[in-house]
Amino acid sequence: MTLTNSFLNGLTIMGGIAVLGFAGMQVGGQVYLSVSWEEDLWARIQFMLVATALIERTVEVYLNAASMNGDDRFNRADTQKLRDGTRPATIAAILLGLLVALSGVRLMETLGALGEDAGAISQLIWNGVDIAISGGLMAGGSALFHELAEALRGGLKTLGKNIGPG
Repeated sequence: MTLTNSFLNGLTIMGGIAVLGFAGMQVGGQVYLSVSWEEDLWARIQFMLVATALIERTVEVYLNAASMNGDDRFNRADTQKLRDGTRPATIAAILLGLLVALSGVRLMETLGALGEDAGAISQLIWNGVDIAISGGLMAGGSALFHELAEALRGGLKTLGKNIGPG
């Protein structure tokens, strides 16, 4: 029974990949690397880090106002457990991150852009993915940006040397 399920799962994945490949051929579009992508990227990451810190603080204020920020740290005599705010905090952070990304604070557009021959569907997909990734990164918190910056710091130096401008 498990062999059949594994086989069907494999066929489903292969079929999904084939459908995505066909859709990619139909949609078309080529992403071209920006000329000054490295400088633009670091400036954008710094800007997004500030936006992320603001989102984190906003969610914290929201949770405090709704009495959902965990144990009351100011009243040790009364260690009453307040309502768990993990889910509302996650939802609020994701919504705020997506709204900030929707307003134009995006990461992938600093790396490259679609060619002029790209159609409306390609633009829609590129912008949608950029908003989803950027909003998700900002919703993930500033610690995520610090990890991303450390990972990129070493990798981009090597990539920049190998690719070079143009």
